[in-house]
Amino acid sequence: MKQKSPYIRYYYFVKWIADRHYPSMNDIIKLFEEMEIKITDRTFYRDRKALIDGYNMPITYCNVNKGYFIDDANDAHHETNRFLQLMQEMITASSVSGLFSENTKYLTYLEFENQPSSMFHNVFEEVLTATQKKQKIKFRYQSYVKNKSELYETKPLFLKQYQNRWYIIAEHNKTYKAFALERIQDLELTAKKFKADIDKVKQLFRNVVGLTNSDKQPVEKVVLRFHPSQKSYVQSVPIHRLQQQLADNETEFTIQLLVKPNFELKQQVLKYGSLVEVLQPKTLRQEVKQEHQKALKLYRENR
Repeated sequence: MKQKSPYIRYYYFVKWIADRHYPSMNDIIKLFEEMEIKITDRTFYRDRKALIDGYNMPITYCNVNKGYFIDDANDAHHETNRFLQLMQEMITASSVSGLFSENTKYLTYLEFENQPSSMFHNVFEEVLTATQKKQKIKFRYQSYVKNKSELYETKPLFLKQYQNRWYIIAEHNKTYKAFALERIQDLELTAKKFKADIDKVKQLFRNVVGLTNSDKQPVEKVVLRFHPSQKSYVQSVPIHRLQQQLADNETEFTIQLLVKPNFELKQQVLKYGSLVEVLQPKTLRQEVKQEHQKALKLYRENR
């Protein structure tokens, strides 16, 4: 494999340690050799140090088991998955960048999913800086549903990606709101500092699909029964990172989620059409049923 960046090594380094039972340095080096990536002991220790120092990955050696593991008791699976997602993005970006440096005609063979929005790289950087320095920000914001923009002053907490869009989760008037970066205008970092427990806020979004999080909405057990043809897709593109499999046979693929039934969850369910049935809770089942009835009425009417 032609290696152009360390991100490929970082990705598999962490993935193998997360997936396997205390792999040793020699185990990991052999796995790289199977991928035709040659690394030395020195490279191994250098990469481990880079992952610990640069990405805060707690890769620890266990003297008892004579191998490495990820020593993170606080939702380790989630943190590891977030890192692996980041590395996948970095590998893709690095690959595309390398190809374009050789030949710009590669653009012919790339098709992007969406039309480019007004780029927000400056907003991204400034908002990320504000979150790290815990500085309040002021900006004008025009939501997707309102015709005019409004002025906000918020406490920026963390950035969250959802459906190929970046949002800043911020505290505003003692509630948490999500603002799409591409809709932010006239951004200003103020001199006002704030204190916040970011991990505590993230926990509030732990059982949320997407961005809508209401304190009044309780976490419920959601059971979805899919047509078996959807199994591979639902597994590779999960509705929620903590979804659990309940049944897998020739007639159904059923999963369970412990989440707050919100707008985004309903959107995710509706996109599967007749290929999914909501079994629980009754309220969500009824809401999805009503949406299908409304859609059926549209098609029954003569237009």
